[in-house]
Amino acid sequence: MKKILMRLESFTTFDLPLRNTYIQTAFVTTHKSYRKDYPGRSLNATRKKVIADYWIKHVLTHFGAFYLVAMLIALPFCTNFNQFALYPACCWQD
Repeated sequence: MKKILMRLESFTTFDLPLRNTYIQTAFVTTHKSYRKDYPGRSLNATRKKVIADYWIKHVLTHFGAFYLVAMLIALPFCTNFNQFALYPACCWQD
C-alpha cells in the first residue's frame, strides 16, 4: 500500500522522470536493449529514443490523467450537458 501511495505521489508531483538516477537507468537499459538488435547503434539515437519515450509515456499520460480527473469532477456539475452530444451524428434518427 505504501508503495502505491509513493508511486501516486511521484506521478502527481511529476518528479520521477526528472531524477538523475531514473534518467541514467532508462538510458542504459534502452541502449543495451537496442545494442543487441543493432550493434552499430549510436548514443545520439538512444538519447533521442529516451526523449521520445519521456514525451509519450510521461508527459502525455500525466496530462491525460489530469484532464480525465478534471472532466470526471466537472461533468456532474454541468447543468446543460446533453448526453447525446457524445454520440456521432450518424446515430441520431430524426
